Amino acid sequence: MNIVIVAGEASGDLLGGKLIHSLFALNNNVHITGIGGDTMRTAGMEQLFDISETSVVGVIEIVKHYPRLHKILSTLKQHIANSKPALLILIDYPEFNLKLATYAKKLGIKVLFYVSPQVWAWRTNRVKQIKSCVDLMAVLFPFELEFYKKEQVPTCLVRHPILDDIDKYYSTASSLDQIKIGLLPGSRLSEIQKLLPIMLAAAEKLYIKNNNLEFVIPIAPGLRRDQLETLVSSKLPITFRSESIYSAIADCKIAAVASGTATLQTALMGKAMVIIYKISPLTYRLFGHMVKVEHIGLANIILGQRTFSELIQKDANANNLTNELEILLNDSQLEKKMQGIREAIRNKLNVGINSQELAQRALELAISN
Repeated sequence: MNIVIVAGEASGDLLGGKLIHSLFALNNNVHITGIGGDTMRTAGMEQLFDISETSVVGVIEIVKHYPRLHKILSTLKQHIANSKPALLILIDYPEFNLKLATYAKKLGIKVLFYVSPQVWAWRTNRVKQIKSCVDLMAVLFPFELEFYKKEQVPTCLVRHPILDDIDKYYSTASSLDQIKIGLLPGSRLSEIQKLLPIMLAAAEKLYIKNNNLEFVIPIAPGLRRDQLETLVSSKLPITFRSESIYSAIADCKIAAVASGTATLQTALMGKAMVIIYKISPLTYRLFGHMVKVEHIGLANIILGQRTFSELIQKDANANNLTNELEILLNDSQLEKKMQGIREAIRNKLNVGINSQELAQRALELAISN
């Protein structure tokens, strides 16, 4: 049985790796090809392209890289046409993957979309396209399940896979002897180039006031240490961490975090943070008005309130970030508050089927042709 899986970014690679393991556990005759990173390749996928070739953020950024992305899309379409997979599994990365879903549907190939595009947040009209080309939508958040049920899209809720890893690291987290601040500028190089300089400038301001501080920068999957080091001209005490992001977060008291999955990872590790988000000014001017949610950070969206500070676009600057991080550093009740916040988020995500059950649903869909 041939299955094609496409994940365009680091967070999707982690989810894809777990799903691939589960697929092989249920059927060792499955042949899996597609796009992913180290996790999916190690799990047994034949890699056609690496996520380092596909991971960009923002509509304007996508336009800049359009020739490369278009070539990858065309190659993948040809691969799907030639290999005639029983199932196409698409993980997040909606601008790219919805095009593949539409193409596969025309060929009569079943489509499982894992991790919903944020249609509940902006460009809600995309749900019509999803309904026409996706056979099963697998979502990670309960409010998404309700949204798709109203739209009559076949949907299942998956227990967020990061809970398995989070619980392991959280339960073994030790007390901190040194105050360390995490700097998590994202997983895409274009995103990091915008956010890391802001984080470093804030770090320098904090370090001037307290030279006992240390800083930790996790290296996201698909990135190399030298790519980050070239952006760091400061002589700050910075440690680059290439092991699990959870291990790096566990060593930090607080963090500055790029909006995305990392906000969930940080909150579920019981750490306070400041969320920052910045895309090209043109992208924001063109599409910012289309956003329909009050909060940009996933942790805040799940909680339904602004629990963690958010610095967006012009507000995402070194002075604001310094001030917000100082507030957290000076909060004597911070650890106690975060324990309650962590449990609230965990309880909301600790529902739905697991990766093994999702793999079973996938195989059932594949043989239903």
